[in-house]
Amino acid sequence: MSEARFSLRCDPSRARELVLEQLCAEGWRQRASRPAAAPRDHPDDDPPPLRMERGRIGSSVLLGGLAGNAQHLLLRVDVRPDEHDDRGSVVVCSWSDVSPRALGGILGRRRAERTMQRTVDRLRDALSRARVLQEE
Repeated sequence: MSEARFSLRCDPSRARELVLEQLCAEGWRQRASRPAAAPRDHPDDDPPPLRMERGRIGSSVLLGGLAGNAQHLLLRVDVRPDEHDDRGSVVVCSWSDVSPRALGGILGRRRAERTMQRTVDRLRDALSRARVLQEE
């Protein structure tokens, strides 16, 4: 599992809005939420994580590492209040390194790494342009 963390100078609802806007602009879409009966994997006072996806699973299964931009990738985004700054928030983007390798071999893994790195870099740039990113 790989992840990227961002500390922001804004409340969690604004952070969530900024992250969702940027990811959608990058071609990610919000995945359908889990059924209400599914167990929750976050504290009751935190909003549920954003589950984002891009590409098509069918293309990844049929074409493997040759699926190109249609390679299916999943991204989980947790947005929560910053424990050290009551006016700030923390964004954690995490993704699995296993699925792209399993469906696309070494080529699929490398393509997924490039896509995720590009996504994280562009998200960091967008948050910086919005003047909410805290430099660490």
